[in-house]
Formats: sequence, C-alpha cells, structure tokens
Amino acid sequence: MDHSDAAVAVWRCSVQGFVTMRSAARHGVGEIESRAFGVAPELSGAGPLIAEVASACLAIRLALQAGCNNVEALAIAWAAVGEVGRRWLAETVSEYAGRRAYSGLIAVVEATRAPNAIVPDKPARQGCSRRANWCRRILMAGYSDIRELALDVTPDRNEAIARRRIEVIADACHRIPYPEEMPAVLRPWLVQRYLRDAWGSMTPEGRQWCREQSHGLDQARLRAINQIISS
Repeated sequence: MDHSDAAVAVWRCSVQGFVTMRSAARHGVGEIESRAFGVAPELSGAGPLIAEVASACLAIRLALQAGCNNVEALAIAWAAVGEVGRRWLAETVSEYAGRRAYSGLIAVVEATRAPNAIVPDKPARQGCSRRANWCRRILMAGYSDIRELALDVTPDRNEAIARRRIEVIADACHRIPYPEEMPAVLRPWLVQRYLRDAWGSMTPEGRQWCREQSHGLDQARLRAINQIISS
C-alpha cells in the first residue's frame, strides 16, 4: 500500500468515524448502512456499529501514538475489530480515499498474518507542537469514551442518555482540527486558527467535554488553547 494513500485513508477514517458515530447515535442505522456493515437497521443497530467504528479508530490512534506508520496502523485496526468494523473500514477507505487505497488496504491485510504483533522500529513521535498534541489527546479521548458508552447502548440501560452523550462527543471531536492533515511547519498556527473557528459551532455540552479532557495538563504550556476553550 502506498504510504500517501495510507495517510489519506487514516485521515479520512479518523474524521469520518466521528461522522458515522454521530449519525448512528442521532438517527440510528439507515437501510443502506445496515446492509453494507451487517448490523440491524434503525436504533437497534446503533450500539454495535458505533462500538466497532470507535474501536477501529482508537486502534489507529494508538498505533500511531506507538510509532507505527499509517500502513501499519490500518493493519492493526483491521485486526482489532470484528466483521462490522472491517466492513466499515473497507467501505470508508474505498469511498473517501479511493479504489487504489482500498486495493492497497486489502493487499496489506492479506500479506500481514499477525498485524496485531507489529512492533514499531522507531520511538513514538508526537511532534513538538503542544497545540497539535492537545488535539490528538482530545481525539483519542473521544474514541475511547464513545466506545465505552456504545457498549451500554441497550434498551434496558439508559439508551437515550448514552446515545445523546455519544452524539455530543462525536460532534465536538468532528470539529477538532486533525493535525496530520496540516503542513508540519504551519501546524501550530493552523491548529489554533481552526480550533478558534470551530469552537463557537460546538454545543455547550461538547465544549464542556473538551474542557474536562484538558484537566491535568500543563495549563501554562497550553495558554493559546486555554484562551479559546475558556470562552
């Protein structure tokens, strides 16, 4: 798989993952998605789809954090999920990254017998931009929290409350800048600019969730971010 194709695929899966989860939490699973991903239609299939998408996206972020490249991250995500998650990965890569990227993904999966055993040959790289790292932390927390909530989306366990919380988090994270799509030299400035533009479009609940994820961080070193999220 070409590394440029893999980079686009990882980016699109990361962004589209939040869109998919927000839609499923808000409206349930449509008939087309039900057939494509192999889950029940309407709200009954929302929990399983959201859990699988969150697991796939979280696996990608964890792999990148560990120092894996984009190709390895996709292979690890494929191994980390079940049939529903794999169908979603394949469909998302094909639709948003192109057929060449999809063919590359399938080739990597078939050639890698144990992708979950991939060990990065270099130390993890988070980059020097504190603003970009804040975004990565928020994205990671979003996938993790949503996956936990999705496991509780059942008719007898506060289903409506869990789905509303998932919708709030996914909507907020969808608006967070994705650092890897930005030129490295401009990344700190662009993250601040994009976050400032996006912050006002978030719901009050979404903004509060983002603030909660910032607790425990070195506030003095995140002055530019705090100036935005404190409003």
